[in-house]
Amino acid sequence: METGIQRMTSQRKAILEKLRGVTSHPTAEKIYQMVKQELPRISLGTVYRNLEKLAQHGIVIKLGEHGKAARFDADTKNHFHIQCTLCGEISDLRINSPVSNEEVIHKVSGYKLQGYKLEYFGVCPGCNSKKLNNSKKEGGEQ
Repeated sequence: METGIQRMTSQRKAILEKLRGVTSHPTAEKIYQMVKQELPRISLGTVYRNLEKLAQHGIVIKLGEHGKAARFDADTKNHFHIQCTLCGEISDLRINSPVSNEEVIHKVSGYKLQGYKLEYFGVCPGCNSKKLNNSKKEGGEQ
């Protein structure tokens, strides 16, 4: 496995394996809970440091807004995400790129495109359902 990281330690391998096994874009804390089952002596700090290293080398993607817990994605192919503004859940959004021509971008900006990041925000189906149920209860109690 060529990764750009000098050494793929057993801890990094376990972290990456667990992250690749889910599609939920977990936080470092959730990944720690998953990895701890396999490596009971691993610390949360070790998980954080290794996730940062994996993200720096482009092996995983670090997602999230400043000031909120980062979430991680093992799918490094260009794709979009949609995040629930109520519960914070992040899901992959498989749609065509709104910017599909690298040459046009280069011509307009002078930049050589290396990738793109565009995130969408909304209310997920679960929260929307809860919201509708709550408003029905409130309306029925009057």
